[in-house]
Amino acid sequence: SLNYLDNRPQLVVNVQKNMKTFGQPIPGYDPSKTYLSVNVTNKGKRPITVTNVAFRYKGEKKSASVLSDSWFKGPKLLQEGESTTYLVEQDKIDLSKVDYFFANDSVGRTYKYSGENLK
Repeated sequence: SLNYLDNRPQLVVNVQKNMKTFGQPIPGYDPSKTYLSVNVTNKGKRPITVTNVAFRYKGEKKSASVLSDSWFKGPKLLQEGESTTYLVEQDKIDLSKVDYFFANDSVGRTYKYSGENLK
């Protein structure tokens, strides 16, 4: 049986650019600014704790930039099918130099996103 494959941790990271907040004011977010939205979804069957979300510029192997939104929110436990979203001001990041975005979990695994829609 291949049930062990169903039980693997499966975080999916997606990034959308040119996002704005709308509706009720959200403390800490300016509705006149444009944001990158980083969404992390647990596609697996077991709970996973997301500890932080970050990105790495091309050519940087040892350092990464953590989204302050993920520090403020702290670790987030995601049950099966749950997701969480982090925002960062888009003009603070040079997207042409980003190699990939990633999320880390509480046991040290890294889940990458290097989608072409950011270029």
